[in-house]
Amino acid sequence: MILEFLNNNKNSISIHLLGPFQSRMLAFRVVNTVCSYITKKGLKPGDRFPTDIVLSKELGMGIAPVRHAMRTLHQLGAVRRRRKAGTYLVHPNPEHLASHIKFYMDLGTYSPEEIDRARAMVEQGIAAEAARRRTNRDLMGMIDAIETMENADGDLDVVWAADRDFHDVVLGAARNPLASIFSKVIAESFERRAPMEPQRITNRLALAVMLSEHKAILESISAQDPDKAGELMYQHVAFPKPLTAKRNGSSKRSEMVKKRQGDQ
Repeated sequence: MILEFLNNNKNSISIHLLGPFQSRMLAFRVVNTVCSYITKKGLKPGDRFPTDIVLSKELGMGIAPVRHAMRTLHQLGAVRRRRKAGTYLVHPNPEHLASHIKFYMDLGTYSPEEIDRARAMVEQGIAAEAARRRTNRDLMGMIDAIETMENADGDLDVVWAADRDFHDVVLGAARNPLASIFSKVIAESFERRAPMEPQRITNRLALAVMLSEHKAILESISAQDPDKAGELMYQHVAFPKPLTAKRNGSSKRSEMVKKRQGDQ
């Protein structure tokens, strides 16, 4: 009913006279209308919009809500508005979309397992594409990251940094910046929520497995085998190896011993 009323009186109602709820509903509707206008007109980045007055007439809406919608699109990075120069459609910036994803990830409503699986599904496709488009320079970057992990001498921070470098090189090799940003947002969200780890690696077997997985992914990308590269990457990301499992286990056993001693 509210939207019907606003629609019937859209040319005479100022958005500033509306209550907060009606104002948001109208703004949301006008933004969607402007987006539909962009699609219908086939506007491309760099194309100029008509003036707000002309646009409001074309859309059959009041000037105030149209200006509000254009300011919203400007804040979202979808258009660029300059006084006297006009309003232009700009190239989409994936970082704006990434900020929304980060917000929902940081709410803590997703488990670490769900985050791992989501990242694995994204990086599976990225690794397959990297196998198709990789260059010798990409391969050298992956080799450098693996060698850094091998020479980390048990330093967990060095291993994690080298692991991130390896994945960053794979993401870059896919030559798809949007997919790269999605994967990084998911990975960073997991790192922010993960508990603080000890500074030394205690599970050497897990480190050896991690290294072997990186090398296998490298080999499949080098051989330009997208199916194998994607499969190996999914398994690697979806089922991470706990590099400090033994220390965590020892800590639990110590706590149990202390508890029994306290009971006695």
